[in-house]
Amino acid sequence: MRQLHKGAHPDWCSTFLIIRVSDSAVVGACGFKDEPADGCVEIGYGVAPACRKQGMASAAISELVRLAFASGQVDAVLAQVNADNVGSTRAVQSLGFTAHDTLIDDDGEPLVQWSVRRSPWEDAHPR
Repeated sequence: MRQLHKGAHPDWCSTFLIIRVSDSAVVGACGFKDEPADGCVEIGYGVAPACRKQGMASAAISELVRLAFASGQVDAVLAQVNADNVGSTRAVQSLGFTAHDTLIDDDGEPLVQWSVRRSPWEDAHPR
């Protein structure tokens, strides 16, 4: 809500629900963390523990990347993944993200910076 009050477009600050097709259950959520800055936007996502290892995170990440690049405002998408989160690491790797530096957040959590650029993504995921 804070972002909307500052004038951000709803597409960049809304939460999208991850819904399992087989039974329409909400299994997680995803979205953009803020509006794009300098051609880059950060994504966030989470899937309920009981629903992991079923491709839900990969599908959500893929759709966020597609939306970001389709906006025409984004050249790169960033995902920060805890260094110990093997499932999330596999998900971004499988979608062509490249690992960069590891940063320590305010809570002392090591986060690997993963990004994917528009051209490699579009080449690997034609419409």
